[in-house]
Amino acid sequence: MNRLFDPEAQLPEGLQSRLDALKDNPPKSQFQIYGPLNAYLQGYKFPFNHFIVKPQALLRGEQAELYSPNKATPEPEERGRHSRPSLDSQGAWVTDAKRFPDFTVCQYWGDPQITPDIIRIIIEIGSDPQTIRKQINSGLEWAGERWKGRILGIGIVKNRYIMVHNKGVGFSAVGRGRWYSIFEPKFVTDLDDLLNYCLENDDPEEDEESNDGGEGDDEEDNDEEDNNKGEDTNEGGAEYEEYLSDEEEEDDDDDDDDEDYELDSNEEDDDEY
Repeated sequence: MNRLFDPEAQLPEGLQSRLDALKDNPPKSQFQIYGPLNAYLQGYKFPFNHFIVKPQALLRGEQAELYSPNKATPEPEERGRHSRPSLDSQGAWVTDAKRFPDFTVCQYWGDPQITPDIIRIIIEIGSDPQTIRKQINSGLEWAGERWKGRILGIGIVKNRYIMVHNKGVGFSAVGRGRWYSIFEPKFVTDLDDLLNYCLENDDPEEDEESNDGGEGDDEEDNDEEDNNKGEDTNEGGAEYEEYLSDEEEEDDDDDDDDEDYELDSNEEDDDEY
């Protein structure tokens, strides 16, 4: 069997065939990719004993400053000034404001009341590239203090993806925010890099990197690593318009550099799409 999608994963034949079919027949509806992607992520790419993949899990807005995983339970008079605060599975004080990312991949250690889960990946699936990018933007912003070390934001449209990761003191869009095929080795490589990082930092008390972008590595090493990641693809991250017209051309090497990604930026001014 000629395996196209993540050939090293040793997926069951049926699941492999379902995912491989997306290369020549991109899903007409975003719902057609939910099932196969969920099956791939949970158990095959991210093992059950370390990760939970939460389809459309509730992500509630954090209470700013007053409620924090590092602060004691607020006094009753403080709680009265905010709408129904409670603790979520990541140990964050949250409000009634809600979002439902298509998938949230969390690293876990058992009872979340004892050791909170850590959000590692937020995935949004849709049909409009600009909408998906905005959803990734807001999803990472909503993650707030519920992650540390490394986090990925992945948007998928048909069989293409965009990826945002934390770098230095902020976020950057891989390949300057361009769309790549999920069948390129780069997609699996970036997931494997995150997986290996999580397994190497499986003790949440010993992971000293903060959600400001990772204090464990110096900035120069991070830049070199991120630039190398953008050079291992043969399609170079074709823009989504090129994909729609089936014009698969190589981009210049310069297009593979990561682009700084501001979570509070005005997306209407973005012309990447």
